[in-house]
Amino acid sequence: MLQKLVEQNRRHFEGQREAFRAIARDIIGNAQEQLATALKLEPAAFAQVPDDTLDRLLSASHAAKALEEIPGTQINITFTSELTVNGVSVPHGDSE
Repeated sequence: MLQKLVEQNRRHFEGQREAFRAIARDIIGNAQEQLATALKLEPAAFAQVPDDTLDRLLSASHAAKALEEIPGTQINITFTSELTVNGVSVPHGDSE
């Protein structure tokens, strides 16, 4: 009985993860297309976001949802980015 419950939970989580990945890839792909158009670049020049990065976003959203149940909790989410070209980091515009 417990093993069935664990397996059902695992399948449910995997389904959520796959759905989240698909939605996130669609949103990211659209943003990359718009950015490519604005910068006059080929959309294929953008790398795909790795699954582990999307999985960390999903985990963070689950943690945030659990934390919102605690009265007085304030949640701040900060996104950072790094630009690389052929694996070489490109400094931010404010760097000299």
